[in-house]
Amino acid sequence: MQWVLLVVALVVVYYFVILRPGRLDFWKVARKCPGDVFEMFQRQDCWHVFFEKPQSGYKSELPPGEWDGPFMLAVPQLQGKRITVYGKLPEYQKAQQEFMDRMKGTS
Repeated sequence: MQWVLLVVALVVVYYFVILRPGRLDFWKVARKCPGDVFEMFQRQDCWHVFFEKPQSGYKSELPPGEWDGPFMLAVPQLQGKRITVYGKLPEYQKAQQEFMDRMKGTS
């Protein structure tokens, strides 16, 4: 029985660490400085931000192309409201890296 639990735990960890889109280090920084990240989302076309869930669902409201997500982030400037974000492949991955490089340069 223990080996079954171990296998399930490994599958869950594998999914969230390896298969789940997005960079964990980026989203950790995003939680610490959501205002800066929110401004980046607004400036760059590789991000699609939802302030409310569309009645027809997120996927039907996304522009054509490949989108990763959903990613969620609470933004204090919006009275702590949680936004849902999708990133366009591969541009959003480059935007994440550029943001992380900028943050390393300021710390």
